[in-house]
Amino acid sequence: MKLVFPTELHELAVNDFYDEIQNDKTHIIGFNGFDNYRSWLSHMRNRLSGINLPEYMVRESYYLCFEKEKLIGVFSLKHTLNDYLFQFGGHVGYAVRPSERGKGYATKILSLGLMEAEKLGVAKVLAVCSKQNLSSARVIVKNGGVLENEIWDPEEKEMIQRYWIAAK
Repeated sequence: MKLVFPTELHELAVNDFYDEIQNDKTHIIGFNGFDNYRSWLSHMRNRLSGINLPEYMVRESYYLCFEKEKLIGVFSLKHTLNDYLFQFGGHVGYAVRPSERGKGYATKILSLGLMEAEKLGVAKVLAVCSKQNLSSARVIVKNGGVLENEIWDPEEKEMIQRYWIAAK
């Protein structure tokens, strides 16, 4: 498996990925809210560079996760944490397309993402998930996550678990 930054060459793979997850009930950050791939790609580049970001956003590396030629999932890594991310969002986000779930891909994606975190100088990574998301909690723990605490998210109206993981 490899992590790559999205480019113009990935348009079909990204559209196919987001088409598959469109009706999935799992919350995912990504293509939603964009009219077309070019605007999405421009936003991803801005997130990486930190240019033209709203005040509430921080620099972020967004990766496509390929197994051979198939886009299996996505991974995002925030370079820093603001107050909201420190409480509820964390450094990382990841998703696996529904047809590929349950095959260990999320664990591998997070593992590779932790290596990217180390390259960026993020020694301790905050990973958060809903207390109801047992699959995500297992992925985090398999990657060395240690539960610090649980806090109530008043916006999402759910309990959030906050884990710290040493970058690899």
